[in-house]
Amino acid sequence: MELQEKLRYLRKENNISQIELAEELDVSRQTVSRWEAGSSIPTTENLMRLSELYQVPLDNWMNKDWVPSAVSEPVPNLAAQAEPDTPLEDAVHEAPQKPILQRFKWGVPLAVFLLGIGLAVGTMFFLGWRERPVPMDKLESEVIDFSTLGEAINGLPPMD
Repeated sequence: MELQEKLRYLRKENNISQIELAEELDVSRQTVSRWEAGSSIPTTENLMRLSELYQVPLDNWMNKDWVPSAVSEPVPNLAAQAEPDTPLEDAVHEAPQKPILQRFKWGVPLAVFLLGIGLAVGTMFFLGWRERPVPMDKLESEVIDFSTLGEAINGLPPMD
C-alpha cells in the first residue's frame, strides 16, 4: 500500500476531514489533499505528528508491505467534530491539474494588451506634449522703452 493510500485510509477511518487534519497539523487543506493524491509527501516532522495522531509507528509509513488495520480507538478531540468529506475534497482528487497556460488563458493576453496600451499612451505623452522650440521668425517682439519704466511704477524716479 502506497503512502498516499495509507494517509487517506487512516484519515477516513478516524472520521476526520481534510480541513480538520490540516488544522491539527497546521498546514493547508490543499497540502493534505496533495499528500493523499500523491503529488507531494509530508515532511518528516508532519509524518511524526501523523504517527502520534493515528498511533502508528513512524517506520510503517514507508513500509509498502504494511497495511493499516482498523484503528481501535478514535483520534482524541477530532472525532467529536468530524464531518463527512466535502464534495470539493473529492473534486480535487478527480480533476486533473490544468497546465499553467490554460489556467491563465485570458490573463496573459489581457496583460499584454494593457501593457501595449500603456506604452502607446506613454509614447504619446512623451513625444506629443513636450515643449518644442519656437523658430525666431515666428516670435513676436515688442520694444520696451526703459526711460518710461519709472513712470509706470508710482513713487520711483524715471530711469536715465
